[in-house]
Amino acid sequence: MHRPPTTTSATSWPTREAPPPGNDLLTQVDTTDFNPATNETNIGTGTGTTFMETIAFQPGPGPATIGPLYAADAGQLGTLSLTTGPFTPTSSTFGTGGGSLGSITFSDVDGLAFDTFTGTLYGSHRRGAAGVDDLLFQINPSTGAHIPDAFGAGIDYVVIVSFSVTGFADIDDISINPSNGLMFASANNGGAGDRLVRIDVSTGAVTDIAAFGVDDIEGLSFDDSGQLWGTTGTAAAAGQQNTLYEISLTTGAAINPRPLDNGTDYESVACHKTLSATPTPTNTSLPPTPTSTPPPTGILTPAPPAVVTPQIVDPISDVQELPDTGFAPGRVSALPAPFSEVRYQSLGDLWLEVPDLGIQIPIVGVPLQEEGWDVTQLWDQAGYLEGTAFPTWAGNTALSGHVYLSDGTAGPFVHLGELLWGDEVILHAFGQRYVYEVRDVTSVRPDDLSVLRHEEYDWVTLITCQGYDEQQDAYRSRMVVRAVLVEVSKP
Repeated sequence: MHRPPTTTSATSWPTREAPPPGNDLLTQVDTTDFNPATNETNIGTGTGTTFMETIAFQPGPGPATIGPLYAADAGQLGTLSLTTGPFTPTSSTFGTGGGSLGSITFSDVDGLAFDTFTGTLYGSHRRGAAGVDDLLFQINPSTGAHIPDAFGAGIDYVVIVSFSVTGFADIDDISINPSNGLMFASANNGGAGDRLVRIDVSTGAVTDIAAFGVDDIEGLSFDDSGQLWGTTGTAAAAGQQNTLYEISLTTGAAINPRPLDNGTDYESVACHKTLSATPTPTNTSLPPTPTSTPPPTGILTPAPPAVVTPQIVDPISDVQELPDTGFAPGRVSALPAPFSEVRYQSLGDLWLEVPDLGIQIPIVGVPLQEEGWDVTQLWDQAGYLEGTAFPTWAGNTALSGHVYLSDGTAGPFVHLGELLWGDEVILHAFGQRYVYEVRDVTSVRPDDLSVLRHEEYDWVTLITCQGYDEQQDAYRSRMVVRAVLVEVSKP
């Protein structure tokens, strides 16, 4: 479920951990208020727990609703009252699960995160010893017990392989971006050297992003617009303790601090918004672009190259799946036999720029064949999928790029899912800049061709693979970013 940004402000619900035999406290923070004297409201006088280190809202049944606020008190799941604060435990503990490290009891759960696309609740279990990686498992929110065989027959958990990648094994919290289903986490060593990382929810593989620049990021939570927030505990430096931060997904930086003072050691945070209707593009004055005339600026542009014929009819009606745009990460893959000899078509001086991701790559034409589009031979290129609207013409232009290349290294679209509402996608063509703004970031099934639907305005749809399944040697879904034209100008 993709939830668009709204004009209302996010509300954060952090919890303060109390030392034994203390009483944890739930508070509510107004993120528009930077004054610690006024920005925080206590919810009751305590939760009745001592070891609460993570909380997460369950997605509600609709875009304007939220579900219960779940929390983990050591090895027990429960819910928190949003009006009075007390913790109500579920019927079961997380229990003991099996996997590559044998049987392990999930007794110290430091992270909870709901996947808004699938409804799955994930938990991260702290193993404690220095340099010993934590575990990721799935939870039944109704009972609180772990879900057996969640990662395959006899596999109840996966190891979060962080230490070998970042040098830090402690996962202090996890959160899943509601815009694209990617899991992010705070990795550190005893509250020091904290880094933002991304976790593959199928394998536990970790991708290092960057340092927060602030130690002891204990809590992480996305709001519905895709903004990541974090809270600090008492191990942070003076002036950075007990603070709510915005987190940049691109740089990892913790910015725009909101000091908190209703307690100390803010171990967790959960965010939500009151959602309004889906916003319309910022530049609503742009009329639909006629299919046989230049864009709405009135500036004449050369005709597109003749190597690919723009098609306004629906030539892709027989296609069964979106293109497969990724190889296995971290290892060399043999290139499969192509449908036929692949001859990508030069589109002249036509190239793609995505400033927030540092992408500047040429665009080539990928012919539409009977079996679909063969993009296996793409490298550092974006492939225009023939049969969709020609780039810069009215309609829906589909551009495909690899998430991982055949040598196992990251492809140009590896961070595509990190784009946010309003980020720019730029097509450089015919001596002009066609500037598009992101309006939707979502994950879809490989056979969901609705993302290629025709549009009256000029839209660009960027497509790559997501969620590599080691057992199937295939990607489970496609990451799709859709952007609408808002400006045409000369460089």
